[in-house]
Amino acid sequence: MQQTGSHTFSFFEVQVARIRSLTPDAVEIALHIPGELKPHFDFVPGQHLMLEVCLDGNTYRRSYSLCNAPGEPLTLAVKRMPGGIVSNFLVTRLKVGDLLRISTPVGSFRLDAVHKHVVLIGAGSGITPLLSMFRNGTHRRLKMSLLYGNQSPESTMFWDEFNSFNPSARVTHFFSQAHETGCFFGRINGETLSSYFTSYPEDLRAEGYYLCGPSGMIDSVRAYLETQGISSKRIHSEYFSAPEVDNAGLVKNEISKSQMCVILEGDRYEVQWHSSDATMLESIRKDGINAPFSCKKGVCGSCRAKVSKGSVNLFSNYALTEEEIQEGYILTCQCVPTSEILEVSFDE
Repeated sequence: MQQTGSHTFSFFEVQVARIRSLTPDAVEIALHIPGELKPHFDFVPGQHLMLEVCLDGNTYRRSYSLCNAPGEPLTLAVKRMPGGIVSNFLVTRLKVGDLLRISTPVGSFRLDAVHKHVVLIGAGSGITPLLSMFRNGTHRRLKMSLLYGNQSPESTMFWDEFNSFNPSARVTHFFSQAHETGCFFGRINGETLSSYFTSYPEDLRAEGYYLCGPSGMIDSVRAYLETQGISSKRIHSEYFSAPEVDNAGLVKNEISKSQMCVILEGDRYEVQWHSSDATMLESIRKDGINAPFSCKKGVCGSCRAKVSKGSVNLFSNYALTEEEIQEGYILTCQCVPTSEILEVSFDE
């Protein structure tokens, strides 16, 4: 077991304890966390880990949500993605007893401890953080409803497990390519949600709505909930994928360079950004500073930092709330400076 110094969070090498097939393209991976390390892996349902994997001489980082409830063995669920280097390795080549480098839990998508009635809405592999919330909620006897979209029962992760949950916690399936008794036909969108809430109007009075999945689903669900008078403050979301956007036309600067002061774990670093650098994160890591990152698409939020001096252009964001942006938080993987002097901190 090795710990590696990394800013904002730490990495540990842990052993794979169990691998369970969920669908032909997805597995659940249980990790063995020795007793002395368990305090490092306390987490709030909804948070995720970073995996650092070295394949063919290249190092990759990917974010995977925890799907267990706190107090249960640490587990991740991975779905193989077309062309996905890391996901294909984890699903097809990883073995029990192998070592994985994982970070301590991170992420701002979290189940609010004061909520007593919540609605969870997800699609595909977006189930993983919601499942952690759902398992935790059933232990705590919360009023919970889970709406889960897939193509068919065969493609549904944890299909067998959903039938064994406490009956007081409602699970409703939406299938886009299969007609099943007791399930809704179609993708999760405004039309199918209207039918659902007509049957279960009490769920329009929930204290919190937690959404996870593709960006199109999340945007559609959020828009529908807001038309029902549900405040945006009650809606929490995490994107598992972002739209393919060409950022080239969005990265427009009037400056060619910026002197950046970067604060990481109390240390201050001077970094110069040049217009030839794609993002702030690229400049920072090019200088040998081990700033946190994972997806580099503005989705996971791992590279979040706070601006205390100067200004930036944030050209893509699927992780920060409007409140966080107003407070000065940015995603360094999606930013370029717009001032010649800039100070940012990863410690806040």
